[in-house]
Amino acid sequence: MLRDKKQWHYKMQSGQALVETLIVMPLAAMLIFATIELSYAYRAKSTLNMATFEAVRAGALSNADKQKMLDALSSGLVPLHIKKDTSYLGIALAKQKTRLYLSTMASLDILSPTKSMFNKFSEEYFDLDLGRVVKAIPNDNLNWRSSQLFDVQLDGELKKVNIQDANILKIKVRYCHPLIVPVLDKLIATTIATFTLDSLAAQCNASGGLLSGSRYIVLESTALIRMQSPIFSAGLK
Repeated sequence: MLRDKKQWHYKMQSGQALVETLIVMPLAAMLIFATIELSYAYRAKSTLNMATFEAVRAGALSNADKQKMLDALSSGLVPLHIKKDTSYLGIALAKQKTRLYLSTMASLDILSPTKSMFNKFSEEYFDLDLGRVVKAIPNDNLNWRSSQLFDVQLDGELKKVNIQDANILKIKVRYCHPLIVPVLDKLIATTIATFTLDSLAAQCNASGGLLSGSRYIVLESTALIRMQSPIFSAGLK
């Protein structure tokens, strides 16, 4: 009799963990996939930070030329677009792919100096490369130039800056990073779109989703450096 009770108790207990398993397994799988997605996003953000610094450094040496900065940014982001082919041809194709990608899926803005700062501090000088007189924010003899403060527009408000401040180049890069985990990609992209109004993210998800079905999040990086050449007005806001 006792043995029969034990057998009955054992049969009643079998499968008792099935409900818990059905609840926990999807959550555990989602957590694993989220970790994978996060690792790819972290890699992309680290690469973007380095590429942004390369871009601002190129701008410091080339009169804050936005195209030169975009070229440097493109070269720095090649590791995110290169596939298994690491030959010269594979790298060249990756560079072309990166340039094409950045034309619609990224943005580079010069935060400082602004157009207002250029109007306040620019001077005429003869440019040897261009062979003519141009207006630019001077970069020479900054230690001996006046440090008088002036009111200029910066970040949408009036701030007091001097010519030394105007020689700090600051840029912001925004980059659309593709999400790779199925289901989770749509969940993340939809959640972000619900709570934020980001025109670049909307553009990326519209164009990228139409072509490849991918979903994107926007990664952002800023960098600043002291100018090593006079600053031209092209590209300033």
